[in-house]
Amino acid sequence: MPCCGATAAGLAHILRTHLRHKRAEVEAARAFAETEEPQAVFARQSASLVIRMTAAIIWRREPNGSRMSRDAAIARAADYFDSGGFQGPTSPAGVAIPTESQKSRARGRARALCRIRDEAGARGTRLRLAGCCATPKARGPFLVGERHEGAGLPTILAYGHGDVIRGLEAGWKPGLSPWRLVETDGRYYGRGVADNKGQHTINIAALGAVLAVRGRLGFNIKWLIEMGEETGSSGLREVCEENRELLRGPTC
Repeated sequence: MPCCGATAAGLAHILRTHLRHKRAEVEAARAFAETEEPQAVFARQSASLVIRMTAAIIWRREPNGSRMSRDAAIARAADYFDSGGFQGPTSPAGVAIPTESQKSRARGRARALCRIRDEAGARGTRLRLAGCCATPKARGPFLVGERHEGAGLPTILAYGHGDVIRGLEAGWKPGLSPWRLVETDGRYYGRGVADNKGQHTINIAALGAVLAVRGRLGFNIKWLIEMGEETGSSGLREVCEENRELLRGPTC
């Protein structure tokens, strides 16, 4: 995403801190793997840090831009997370909806895509649902959307997926479930909370924070979200070819 709002030293500090938390997550995941308990783990500190970092990166300083306004956007993104928005009934982007791409859950995966679309609208990003499409080769639907602010502005493409691996419900600890977001001991648990539904929630909330403060992003954004990444992204090439003009644009 366009980055003009944070100093190199500041971003380096943020990234170092984030990597430290990620190492802790890896150790936690390894411990769970050794006990054959397949958990989806996202450290709370990492999630909080990432949403602040994302808002800072999205903010594009203008010639007469205000540092105070930038800080207000970051604070708004942080408040969304700290006030429990990340754990809201629709976040992160439908963890409660089983979207296992290894199973025939086409209806659930379509519902999850609609949840992502609706979440974007609720946060003020006003992404247009350009198509919820599929091809004969695809194992799941695709969401193609965009927010267009101006012909002379840079355009970025955001890609992600909303499908997950098998839930493996029997392997979870008592009180935990792949289809319920639970916070315990400073970590979030739930299938897709880190890979990849949580990413969409954080990005959308950060975009909404910048829009709430500045009223615009200062760039165009196009989104492509698939529901078959965990099984090899069947049909992705065909969907990109079919939507070539919609996805076309200068990148920044």
